[in-house]
Amino acid sequence: FTDCVKTLLGAGADAGKTRTDGRTALMIAADKGFTDCVKTLLAAGADADKAERGGWTALMLAADKGFTDCVKTLLGAGADAGKTRTDGRTALMIAADKGFTDCVK
Repeated sequence: FTDCVKTLLGAGADAGKTRTDGRTALMIAADKGFTDCVKTLLAAGADADKAERGGWTALMLAADKGFTDCVKTLLGAGADAGKTRTDGRTALMIAADKGFTDCVK
């Protein structure tokens, strides 16, 4: 998948473009656990803290699925661990609620 993302970015695709629900390619990649795609999109300037309409960020989506490598990558890129969804929950709360200990550490 990463090669395809690189090809599209090389052709001028916007790493920060949102679909109608506010999700970006970074959010979609994080939600699927595609760490290499996450790295590529971050390197292309994707905003690690951009939130969709419900307040979910890429970090929250990765934490919700227990994708520790994505969580580490996003945090390493400066994602805000204290950011909250519209219901007040943080990525830490989301990971803890699901029992994803590696993400909580």
